[in-house]
Amino acid sequence: MCGQDYLGISLAMLQTDNGPEFGKWFHDQLNSKGITLRHSRVHKSNDNAHIERFNRTIQEECLSPNIRASIVPERIYWYLAYYNQFRRHPSINGNIRLIYHTDVYVIITPCRSN
Repeated sequence: MCGQDYLGISLAMLQTDNGPEFGKWFHDQLNSKGITLRHSRVHKSNDNAHIERFNRTIQEECLSPNIRASIVPERIYWYLAYYNQFRRHPSINGNIRLIYHTDVYVIITPCRSN
């Protein structure tokens, strides 16, 4: 998967909500890599609180409602570089977050060729 290759890591487990975007292709990709899928508990929004907040930040700061789908992966790629290396984070007193902080958030995008 792209995120693993890019960061030079391997994932043992991935947690998602129960959204419809995680269909058969997604499950097949995880199975082929030996990655266990864990679902957040229904009606327990705190299970994904950090991820949901991060997703909201990406939506607000990186993606506009009328963005072309073909440029989304590149926009997110460059935004993540900015987010991890230059953006000031209110949650850590306005400091710049180091890319290898204690938490690692990985966004995995499909690597299929069109």
